[in-house]
Amino acid sequence: MLPTPPTKNQLVRQMTQKFPFDQFLKWEEENTTLLKAPLNQNKPAAEQQPPKVDGGFEELKLLGHEIKEALKNYITSAQFSSYFSDTFQVTNFDSQNIEFTVTTAFIKRVIETQFLDDLKKSILDVLGRPYEVSFKTFQAKTQSLSSNNENILKELKKPSNAKDNTFIISELTTTKSDADYIVASKTLDHFDNSNKSNKIDSNKSFQNFVVGPSNNLANASAMAVARDPGMVYPSLYIYGNSGLGKTHLIHAIANHIIQHRPHLKIRFTSCTNMMNEYVESTLKNKRLDFYREYTQSVDILIIDDIHDLSGKTQTQEQFFHIFNDLSNQKKQLIFTSDKTPKEIAGIEERIRTRLSSSLSVEIQQPDLETRIAILKTKAQEKDFFVSDEILALIAKCVKTSVRELEGNLIQLKAYYDLTNVDIDMELAREYLKLDEHIESNKLISVDSITKTVAHYYKIPLGDIRGKSKTKDIVLARQVAMYLIHQHLRKTLTEIAHFFGKKDHTTPMYNIDLVKKKLKSDQTFAQQLLEIEKML
Repeated sequence: MLPTPPTKNQLVRQMTQKFPFDQFLKWEEENTTLLKAPLNQNKPAAEQQPPKVDGGFEELKLLGHEIKEALKNYITSAQFSSYFSDTFQVTNFDSQNIEFTVTTAFIKRVIETQFLDDLKKSILDVLGRPYEVSFKTFQAKTQSLSSNNENILKELKKPSNAKDNTFIISELTTTKSDADYIVASKTLDHFDNSNKSNKIDSNKSFQNFVVGPSNNLANASAMAVARDPGMVYPSLYIYGNSGLGKTHLIHAIANHIIQHRPHLKIRFTSCTNMMNEYVESTLKNKRLDFYREYTQSVDILIIDDIHDLSGKTQTQEQFFHIFNDLSNQKKQLIFTSDKTPKEIAGIEERIRTRLSSSLSVEIQQPDLETRIAILKTKAQEKDFFVSDEILALIAKCVKTSVRELEGNLIQLKAYYDLTNVDIDMELAREYLKLDEHIESNKLISVDSITKTVAHYYKIPLGDIRGKSKTKDIVLARQVAMYLIHQHLRKTLTEIAHFFGKKDHTTPMYNIDLVKKKLKSDQTFAQQLLEIEKML
């Protein structure tokens, strides 16, 4: 009977067990610049002479290939393609340490901060035991940073008397592509409001909330509630378009109460999270526990985006009883919404009546002076100097959202941090695509979003609202649903009706897909930013 042939991993392990460390790790003196900090740096100087290279490149390539293949089991294909496919290679290996060389300092930081555990798991899968891991970046004198790892190996194989074959391992200045990549990531993190945490943000206070004619009543009402919860306005309802500061105010209320009345218990959540908790309690047959958590020992209940109750019949039933119970106990209730109670479709009349009994205050779009003041405050918080002319430019061009104002500032700061290029008016106009001479009075609507998405993807408008299952059309339809939900805060039922779907499940599924794709596909994330700028 013939023996079973060894697997690839077994071959790699056999290779490492018989690996000629003594000969492979011998470098000629003229190749010393490959390693800026030798692994044996703690040894006496006499023992630190770099030994001679005598082969081993094919073994390193094989080891790198197997580690990358194992890594595919732990990360997404998009993550692998972005950070490992052609940018990452094993360049040194001894009995304790594996050293990897990557093409840019940006990729090195990403791997070290986000994928180090996954990489170590992959090494363990391939080699059967853990190894220490280190990273270097490289720069070739005769080649650009986009050179791939095959070029590294070719350079190292040149004769010792070949010129310009030196590689310098160092922390490199970030390239423009790196800067664009991370700026897009930071801006998307800023705009993505889909994963709201129930944790209270200690950075949001009344002190750093910029007050103007558009929000002074909401600010004053919030401060009154924070000073005397449950007494002045037992139920407060703050409403206005997305991105104007509603969430900032409720965090400020919570922080003020924590500081001045720490004995009071705050229940801080979003409407969506409350629904998820209720569903989980139903599945575990613990509805009574859910109800108790929202009513017993709760002094202040704060619910963000209460309009998301729309269409959720069972959650509405629970909310009705929670509202009544806390009101009877004279506890403080605080809600935010993008709509007035009368404008929320799909809620029971008894829910609408109770929300309407609250003190309702609106946050409106800030005027020019307030927008400039907001930008100045945000710039100071971020320790980022921007000229008054640039702040005025942003404020003149961005009129509808405080979040978008801050998003533009974040883009400029990220660009400055990564390129060390001074921000002037010309750069700000070009990079942010701003023009103060263009009057931007167009209103974003369901139709305008759908038309913009259709134009971007070069798809007939009728196809997006149709039933076609073609890949490109399905993607465009998903993006349109996501943007309508994010920018207009339309309910899932309303979105389903617009696209001719039977119920809310289709838009809910599509919106969730877009959120996941945003986290894993940077190219798609950049496309979404471009579409949002076209709205």
